[in-house]
Amino acid sequence: RNGRSPRSRESKDSKTRSFSRQLGDDKPSFFTMAHRKELRHQHDMQRFVLSMLRTEDINEVIDEILPPKEGKKKRTNAWKHFEAILDCHFTVTAKHKRDEYSFQRLIVPFMIFLTSRNFVNGPRQELVRSIFTMIMNHRTFLKLLLGCVEEIATTRNITDISEEERKGMKRKFAHFDDNDKYNPQGWKDIITPTVNLIYILFSESQIGENSERKEITQDYSESLERALESWPYESAKVRREMRYVRSIATSFADKEEKKKVKDDAKKDNRRHKLRNFSPNGWPGPGLEEADSRHDNDFADFRNISILPTSDEMKCLAEPYLPRRGLGSMHVSMPLNRYLDIMFRLTREDALRSIRKSAQAFTFRKLWEKKMVKDESGFRMKLETLSDRKRAERIGIIVYRNLHKVRVESAIRKGVGIRIAFEPPTFLGYPQHRETGEVKVGVEEEKAKEKKTKEKQVSAETKKNKKEKKISEPASNLKKLRKTRCCWWNFGRGSKYLGNDSIVCILLNIDPIDGPSNIIFGTISQRYPPAMSHPTHCEIVIKPIDGRRLYQLYHSLPHLTQRGGNQFLDLSSLRGTGNRSNKIQSKESVMFQVSGHFFAANHCILQALKKPGVQNLPTFMPAIVQASGLDTERKMGKDTSADIPQYITENPDMTFNFQSLVNKEKISIIEQKRFEELKSVRIKDYDSLQSLLRPLAEKGLLLVDPTQADAFAHSFSSKISLIQGPPGTGKTYIGVHIVQCLLENSGERNPRLADIIEVQNNPVLSHRPKLYPILCICYTNHALDQFLEHLLETKVVDLKEVIRVGGRSKSEVLKSRSLREIELNLTRNERFEWTQEWLLSKRLSSEIDNLLEEDSFELFVARMDEDFFLSLGCKPSKKVQKELHEFAGIDNDGFQEVKKKRPGFSKALSKRLGLMEQEESNFIEGITILDEEVVEGKSKDFRRSYNEIATKYRERKREGMHSLITRYEQCVKRIRDIENGKYLRALRQAKIIGVTTSGYAKQQKLFSALMPKVIVCEEAGEVFESHVLSCLSANTQQLILIGDHQQLRPKATEYSLSIDSSRGYDLDISLFESLIRHRAQKIHETRAKHSDCSLEVDTKVIDDEVAQEMHKQGLVSTLLTQRRMRPCISNLIRKTLYPKLEDGEKVLEYPKTKGFASDVWFFDHNEHENSAEGTSHRNNFEANMVVELVKHFVKQGYKQCEIAVLTPYVGQLLQIRKILQKTNMIVYLSEKDQAEIDKAIEEKEEEEEEEEEKLDSKLKPKPNGERKAMSEHVRLATVDNFQGEEAEIVLVSTVRCNNKGSVGFLRISNRVNVMLSRAKHAMIVLGSAETIRRSRRAKMFHEVLKELEAKSCIGPYLPLECAMHGTQIHVKKPTDFANLSPEGGCNKICGHRLECGHTCTRFCHPDDPKHWQAHCRQPCTRLLSPCNHPCEKLCFEDCHPCSFKVRYTPPCGHTTRIFCGTEEQHLCKEIVKIRMPFCNHESQISCYKAKKLESKKQEFLRQIEEGEEKDLLSDIKSLSWMPNCSAVCGQKRVPCGHSCSRKCSQCLLNTWKHINDTQKLQEITRWVSEKPKKPLSSLTDKSLTVVHKGKCQKVCGRNLTCGHSCKWECGDHTRKDAKGRTMCPPCNQPCTTKCAHNKCSKGCQKPCILCSMACTWKCE
Repeated sequence: RNGRSPRSRESKDSKTRSFSRQLGDDKPSFFTMAHRKELRHQHDMQRFVLSMLRTEDINEVIDEILPPKEGKKKRTNAWKHFEAILDCHFTVTAKHKRDEYSFQRLIVPFMIFLTSRNFVNGPRQELVRSIFTMIMNHRTFLKLLLGCVEEIATTRNITDISEEERKGMKRKFAHFDDNDKYNPQGWKDIITPTVNLIYILFSESQIGENSERKEITQDYSESLERALESWPYESAKVRREMRYVRSIATSFADKEEKKKVKDDAKKDNRRHKLRNFSPNGWPGPGLEEADSRHDNDFADFRNISILPTSDEMKCLAEPYLPRRGLGSMHVSMPLNRYLDIMFRLTREDALRSIRKSAQAFTFRKLWEKKMVKDESGFRMKLETLSDRKRAERIGIIVYRNLHKVRVESAIRKGVGIRIAFEPPTFLGYPQHRETGEVKVGVEEEKAKEKKTKEKQVSAETKKNKKEKKISEPASNLKKLRKTRCCWWNFGRGSKYLGNDSIVCILLNIDPIDGPSNIIFGTISQRYPPAMSHPTHCEIVIKPIDGRRLYQLYHSLPHLTQRGGNQFLDLSSLRGTGNRSNKIQSKESVMFQVSGHFFAANHCILQALKKPGVQNLPTFMPAIVQASGLDTERKMGKDTSADIPQYITENPDMTFNFQSLVNKEKISIIEQKRFEELKSVRIKDYDSLQSLLRPLAEKGLLLVDPTQADAFAHSFSSKISLIQGPPGTGKTYIGVHIVQCLLENSGERNPRLADIIEVQNNPVLSHRPKLYPILCICYTNHALDQFLEHLLETKVVDLKEVIRVGGRSKSEVLKSRSLREIELNLTRNERFEWTQEWLLSKRLSSEIDNLLEEDSFELFVARMDEDFFLSLGCKPSKKVQKELHEFAGIDNDGFQEVKKKRPGFSKALSKRLGLMEQEESNFIEGITILDEEVVEGKSKDFRRSYNEIATKYRERKREGMHSLITRYEQCVKRIRDIENGKYLRALRQAKIIGVTTSGYAKQQKLFSALMPKVIVCEEAGEVFESHVLSCLSANTQQLILIGDHQQLRPKATEYSLSIDSSRGYDLDISLFESLIRHRAQKIHETRAKHSDCSLEVDTKVIDDEVAQEMHKQGLVSTLLTQRRMRPCISNLIRKTLYPKLEDGEKVLEYPKTKGFASDVWFFDHNEHENSAEGTSHRNNFEANMVVELVKHFVKQGYKQCEIAVLTPYVGQLLQIRKILQKTNMIVYLSEKDQAEIDKAIEEKEEEEEEEEEKLDSKLKPKPNGERKAMSEHVRLATVDNFQGEEAEIVLVSTVRCNNKGSVGFLRISNRVNVMLSRAKHAMIVLGSAETIRRSRRAKMFHEVLKELEAKSCIGPYLPLECAMHGTQIHVKKPTDFANLSPEGGCNKICGHRLECGHTCTRFCHPDDPKHWQAHCRQPCTRLLSPCNHPCEKLCFEDCHPCSFKVRYTPPCGHTTRIFCGTEEQHLCKEIVKIRMPFCNHESQISCYKAKKLESKKQEFLRQIEEGEEKDLLSDIKSLSWMPNCSAVCGQKRVPCGHSCSRKCSQCLLNTWKHINDTQKLQEITRWVSEKPKKPLSSLTDKSLTVVHKGKCQKVCGRNLTCGHSCKWECGDHTRKDAKGRTMCPPCNQPCTTKCAHNKCSKGCQKPCILCSMACTWKCE
């Protein structure tokens, strides 16, 4: 049919096969099949489908199977082959016929490809979604597919060809090979991909209208139901996906049915009084009689904009906040209800401060008040609008006078506006001496004039007159830019306006009505040099809503560059004046909440919006049920404690746990047990625990018994909960878990395995590939620590680790950052990237053209009939005619360009009746005018004009929004293309580390990565919503390691925390929630057995419940701590962890030096100082802590072994200030430094300057001056010290008052962390009386009882002298200096030193053997060999001798020198000698004259022996000759003046210009001592003396003007025609004058003629 013989086709196929074999594979590749013009029969189609399955890079397949865009061509025909498969007619009985198509061999592998994880979860989600939509539109294909599935289910016959028929085909056709075809082996191979495909199509594709969707989904769902009824198949995945398919099919109900269901829900809610669970009403319209609060209030949380809208900002009603486990009753589905609660609470925690600050700024009319301005900008403390007595205070920074510069589009950030604002700091401006004004710019000509005037002043005038130097304005501006750039880069300004931070813009503020609009934006570009202009700062802001960009652009005025001699009033700018302190009318401002960073939360909220049932793991029901929802188990049973999916899917999988064996005791282990650890088959928790725990109890493993239980729990549960009290080795067991996971992971590629190979080779590895393992943490510090532990223990190599995110501080992991790894795009990706980049450039230019400001003249010039019709408005003919007249348009619609009507703007302004304030806007652009301010004809004219302008602006706004949308889509596609190369790098790694916020930012990338195992370190400190955003349908195991009894997640809003007791409980982590849920199961089981119906508080988990959970493998608790001394661990053992045991290591700690007790509570009654904002401080405790630090350093402890903890940032600042005064270097973590910066913003300007001085000491020094960490004292808040430890811990509790207010001390989680950081000793400073008065500090009450029982509490500090054993009771800071001045007691040491003297220091324990002692007694030794007495101190080195003796050198000049310095002595007696060459008599030092004479003798020897080469090299320069101090005196040529410079200068200059022969000649004459004149050899006619510089003699010649020439002789450079030198123009003032005035110009310039009447008269 195609004009080719079968033989030619066979030869073509043979060539293809040979080409494939050359590539190392006997199966055709994807591109080999894709380049074929057509697929001739079903065998070609099968090969094409299988080639797609084998392809490693799925992005290339996706690119090729999509139809080409209009006007573009594809490289291959893959898209035609793909559509051919969708259009073919397949059956279940096609067998091997060429003209028919087999469902089993073609369509089933086709479905496997479409449902593979690589395809569904790839980085090109938009393209994949369009492919599914295309498949959904092929209704015939899907109906035929489901018909075949029903037919197979009915007949229960899978194969389309029997074994006998296959053997017959082989006998008939010798080349028949069926091994490269797909053959389904059972009903599972057919029903699983079918259900999965329908499930994905329902969730990913766009089906159409509701009526059409209802019909399609119901038909497909019913067909699958019938197939499963005919041939049932039990699978958790199929059940879950079928449940979702049914829910989609039944979700398209009529509106009346929906309304009925909603009404029933309202009645049911009122009947059960559920309003108690939702104190702020219900969300959105329709659920109550009242309307919605604002335009962003919806019942469905997925419709809520993450950032608040302008209407929401103006709404004072409180948002709907559901309580945990009880709220969002309007949502029926448990999962959606759970996500609704998480989304609303997380959003409120992230946005409440900025929303409240905007409301306070708007409704309190703060622009009418004076604003305090400092170097950071206009800073304000807002009192929020609250009904409570105590309003909240929020700090904001206001940036004023916003102007637009231009629109900028970036390929990675999208479209934004470059905005200019008033500089927040004016450091570096040159200030006027008298007026105090700041000069911004000076013309270059005036600067040059000042320079010339300065040059014209003679040397004598400079000496006599003391004039101040005139600074150069250009250098001042350069210094200003440099200073400001450093301030934005490294100073306080680096904390403000960070990339991706959120700002709020208030446009055109009116003194009465407030801002005309509120727009939120993010900072997309922060470039410090652009923020360092002399007159303004520039940043690029991207509006959150792209539709607001046009509005923002037209609402801001253009930036007018300041230049010339413009002066700014410095006093008004700095806030000391009256005018600039208040925001002016129609001014636009921008503000940012202090310390607010929203970028991370924005990604988390976006991730919470996406999840559905199809995007979450199988253990999701456990998470929902743990939050108190889904009590009826609608989502299914809790399977989180079951065996992980990768084990159940591979029942023959075995694990090798021999890496847990202690190698030192490996000989003791029984051989049978050792072999058992090599091949362990995991059935359940009990079997694995019974294998590992006995070995751990005998000490044969590297882990203790409870760690072995945790290890068994982590390999036998989908969600593993490992609770570790302080110091029990949570990170240690986490490292071992990750190590065993990697050792037992398979090596198969992450892509879909070759199905044919799997079917035909049953003996395959049963180990699935478990890596890359995802390690997540909340903080960058905790993540870096965990990854470094993995590298230190050599679990993985550095090349096998990738760190995602750019905020890592680890030097080890720096090279393994995802952005640092060199990656390349494939050929297809480069091509697509280039196409998208070119499209973005074109769209960018279109945006610029659209946003060009149109003047009124050009705007009116467009107003013809077509223009009015396009806008949909038609003004009267009179108005049209009048507008055309203004624009100079004739009756035919042509504009006279050459004869433009003069005064257009003025005439139109008069016709419109513009007011004064409207004039500027009128000239700038198209403005909507107020119609009420004018009357008569002007009002009608304005109304017609406004109608036209409004329609025109609306059309431009729509066009702008369309362009921005297309550009953002282009940016998104480019990001997807680049994600492809990142994905290839991540798939090659074994360990991937990322923070929870970093995961949310790259969620699309990680969903394509499909990690099976996620390990979360410090899980008790991670928000539940953050962990939830990291889960996907591919997550098979979640390992949570932490301690819910230590620090919880830190909520920004206190009202949302569990401590506020309002029921929101946002700061309960998923780790704690699951522990409570599993504890509740134990309570329920006990209640069933005991027939008890009493309700149990699951928040309190007693010891029996914890043991039962550990026994059943629900929660594993580590019970052996290896950090704290027993007396310290008792404090948390008696209160929180009754089963906590001490390791052997802690029993061997040495006694604390210099202190009588290893743990002590210093009880005092010194009240705390007044609170600063939200923080507290206690100066007495701060001084005591600093003295304790100094005391322990004197005992011999290193500074790095001491940690100072306090709950409050105010106290942290106070302690740091005092420590800096003692010259101690303090180390602060990144989080502590951030909290300090936030606290400093709340202080006054004077305190800020003092803090900046302290900050300068903390700045990192150059590499050569950096201090080691051992020289730093660790200073931290309690919240930021979790997971760390120190030998000595000093705790300042701060609180001491009469009210019993203890603040943080009432929270047991924080007290737990505070009391569990010390290893050797812990000293707590506080007020026991204040703590006892507080009813809520229950844990601390128990701690005080324990301390009192051990006599470890008192109103003093029990110091102990290590030398004499005496105890010293210190009660105040000054007691340290009086009672223990050197760290011991106040007795004199008295120890006999090796020199024989007695140590006179006070008792000092730092050096008991006096190895480093410095005796300061006078030395009594005699020096050798001179026997002079030593005059130094005893500890100093005696040599050299300091006695002076008389000494006479060979020259005969006697002098006094130090003893023993005779050989180094140089005689400095002044002698007179004749200088060589010049023959001048000069005075020089004796040793120089002697040196010159020896040089002369050396030259003489060289001449006599003929060593000319050595001589020439020595005389090349005159460095060996002393300088002659005489004046040259020789006449200069050609002026004839005597040279006034020094002889040595002229001699050196001449020596450079003469040749070697002349130099040798002069040396020979000097050495031979022949009589000569000065420089006699150079006075020949052929030689001239080259004098230094120009002649400095004043000319003095009389000029034609009558003046004498004041120029120096050397300045005469011009010559006349005869070659004679000419004097320069006269530089003196002109003497010409008349009776009226005198000439003001210089003598060299022509005079200005006098215009007055001449007074001369003719006689």
